[in-house]
Amino acid sequence: MKKSSLKKNRILLPILLMAVLGIGSVLVFRFYRGYLDELIYQERLSQMTEVTNELYSSMDMLMSNEWQTAQFIRDGVISEQPRTVEQLTGHLKNLQRVYDAGSNKLMPIVIDGSGRYYTASGKKGVIYNLEELVDCEERISSVTNIFGTDATDILFIYKLEEPVKLEDTTIWFCGYIKDFR
Repeated sequence: MKKSSLKKNRILLPILLMAVLGIGSVLVFRFYRGYLDELIYQERLSQMTEVTNELYSSMDMLMSNEWQTAQFIRDGVISEQPRTVEQLTGHLKNLQRVYDAGSNKLMPIVIDGSGRYYTASGKKGVIYNLEELVDCEERISSVTNIFGTDATDILFIYKLEEPVKLEDTTIWFCGYIKDFR
């Protein structure tokens, strides 16, 4: 009887040992895989956070540059103090030449109290979202299709603290339109 019990133990012991090793290997593999998944997730999250922060930083810098350009145009119109549409148009032409020297694709624009807008080529038309401009406190940027083309333009406009009075109208807003194509 001892011999058969011993023979049984010789067979069961390796089987039991193999089962324990198999279960242990599966548990270690599952733990290690979960650990690696968490590690990869944390690394991807860290990279996405870094890229997002860089994107916001670049966007802030870009918008700051755009507003400085709009401020330069506004200050130029204020300091020039044109009295006629022709003088205003001449000043806008000079500004347009300055910005055409680069690849800025921007057009200086002023808007009067009735919503008429003026560019370097003179009086153009009526802006459709005048209420939005009137309600702004200092400045506003807006995606616009002011010219009725397929182009996507962004309007960077300052509301003037003191309007510029011309012979037949009063300028309330000054800035530019930028073509982002």
